[in-house]
Amino acid sequence: TVLVAREDHPALAKRLSPRALGALRHVGVEMVPGKGFRDLVGAAYARAGIRREVAVTVPSFLTAAAMVAATDLVATLPESLVAAQGARLGVRGVNAPVPAHTVKLALCWHDRTHADPAVRYFRQLVRRAVLDA
Repeated sequence: TVLVAREDHPALAKRLSPRALGALRHVGVEMVPGKGFRDLVGAAYARAGIRREVAVTVPSFLTAAAMVAATDLVATLPESLVAAQGARLGVRGVNAPVPAHTVKLALCWHDRTHADPAVRYFRQLVRRAVLDA
């Protein structure tokens, strides 16, 4: 993961200390609101002893990038997204001690589609694409 800010954000000027990182206001990402999933980014910051003030929570990484590009907020986003789309989205990586964490990916589907050959094939395609990435 990487911390991002808008193109002309003052945080881009120098490497941030953990204290300076904690002083920034963050955009949190909660993809399934209200379902009780843990905030993995928040947990990583807590383990590293870095305070993280979440000013707003949004449902996707792209929405977080849009919020960051238009405000003084920052967000911790997947490095692959920032590498591929950061310039187009108007965000850049910030030189900061962002705590490392991993995200487990899982496919979910409804029972009625479990044995459907087309859906099974699609799940295999998605799995291969993710594993090959």
